[in-house]
Amino acid sequence: MISPQINPRPSDFLQEFEATVEDFPDKIAVMTEGAFFTYSCLNGRANQLARHFQRIGIRTESIVIVYLE
Repeated sequence: MISPQINPRPSDFLQEFEATVEDFPDKIAVMTEGAFFTYSCLNGRANQLARHFQRIGIRTESIVIVYLE
């Protein structure tokens, strides 16, 4: 499970998140008004967004701002 840290390295966060997805794929990761995402679904959406970024030329050290309502 992801444990809170001060300024975790991105690779540490990703490893912890992937482990959480493996351990609890069907647990709710994010809940909003009337909707929720399981860890598996959230991981799939994150990977979809990452592939999109790669297709349009965004690379590892690029700064990206994502606006979510």
